Amino acid sequence: MAPLIKVRGFCLVLLFQFILPSVAFSQSTISLSDAVLKTLELNPGVRIQKQNVIQSAGDLQIATGEFDFITSLSQTWERERLPLTLASEAALATRAAAGTAESADFVETEELTYSFGFAKKFRSGITLTPSVSTLNTNPSSDFTPPENRSDVNLNVVIPLLRNFGEKNSGANLLAAESTLTASQYLSKFNISSRVFITASSYWSSYAAEKNFEILSDGGARAQYTFDRVKTRVDAGEADPVELEEAKARLFAIKSDIRNARLKAYTTRQT
Repeated sequence: MAPLIKVRGFCLVLLFQFILPSVAFSQSTISLSDAVLKTLELNPGVRIQKQNVIQSAGDLQIATGEFDFITSLSQTWERERLPLTLASEAALATRAAAGTAESADFVETEELTYSFGFAKKFRSGITLTPSVSTLNTNPSSDFTPPENRSDVNLNVVIPLLRNFGEKNSGANLLAAESTLTASQYLSKFNISSRVFITASSYWSSYAAEKNFEILSDGGARAQYTFDRVKTRVDAGEADPVELEEAKARLFAIKSDIRNARLKAYTTRQT
């Protein structure tokens, strides 16, 4: 292969193509494996297919989360101030007169609540929600009794008329699984198609270059034959008609070389 010819414009490409047809097609070569790896790495279509699979996997994870445990834990603290009622005022005045309590204009109550629970939806559509809560009150007055209690709740939701059964309640999950599988197969098919196109273009380019090399070698032989015939004609040892025939063959093969060089260049761009 001749040294790489650097051109700066399309006009120079055409100029070298027609003026120097015997110059070998020179361009950096790449192996088939490298071409396929570059396609998988840089082709936007391949990246899009991979991202579609990742997105489908995320949708499946979201659909699966519908049947996960959902836990809840909370703590609340409240302070409430209420004015005294008539009965409370009378009782407080009596105790204040006896010196057993201080006078006050309001009753202050503190409430502390803890709650814990979880929810679980089953594939059949039934939703189970148990919870536990405790309440502790601390009033500021003695005549208001404190309140301490614990509650246990269990809620069961059963769809009776519709959306009952795994085929109905798990429809979103089944659809997400099917979409992920389809995305994986479609991604493999599209990526395989792009690899096939890359391989086909590679072999087309390789065949065009080899054809150019063969025609270039034939052009050199035709030039050598033309020079020999011209020498014989100039020496009077051959008929001038033979020189015209050699010239026609030389021009014909040069035309083939130009076309082969153009095809080799074109196939490399695809």
